Amino acid sequence: MEKLNRYVRLSRKDVTPGIERKGQLDFLSWAYAWNLVSEEYPDANFYYADPVFFQDGTCMVKAVCTVDGKTMEQTLPVMNHKNAAIPNPDARAISDSQQRALVKCLALYGVGISLYLGKVKGVLKESPFDVVSRLIDSGDHSKFHEYVTGLDERTRTDLFNEAPAGQKTSLRMRIGVP
Repeated sequence: MEKLNRYVRLSRKDVTPGIERKGQLDFLSWAYAWNLVSEEYPDANFYYADPVFFQDGTCMVKAVCTVDGKTMEQTLPVMNHKNAAIPNPDARAISDSQQRALVKCLALYGVGISLYLGKVKGVLKESPFDVVSRLIDSGDHSKFHEYVTGLDERTRTDLFNEAPAGQKTSLRMRIGVP
């Protein structure tokens, strides 16, 4: 089956176990986010650029990530719990902001993007074709069979119609579409 692109694959990772709550906001643990990326892309890496200090004493941090050969970066001011910039931040505040910048950067690759999308996070759910493709690729025949037999005939037909040319015959035999 067709390989999912990096963004789609990472955006579908369940980040729920890595979510922490501070006040009214949900945050994704940097360690959890990085672990999800590293499982899929062991050669991924990141670094923090030197913090930039401004005349008013506030500070901006930057995280730079490379995943699957693509490099992206995100900046973030050093902020307090009310998301206001902190004048003359200490090392701990800078470190915390760097880790938040890392999570923000990883979201550009899809990890935890649902936290930023809010009410539209359902957009990234897998279609039946995506689920079947993933199960076929994993070689887990029992889960594949369980999933396909749980679909009604209309959904199986739609699933077949979604398949790219060249994969329909193979899929037809696997899902039992006439």
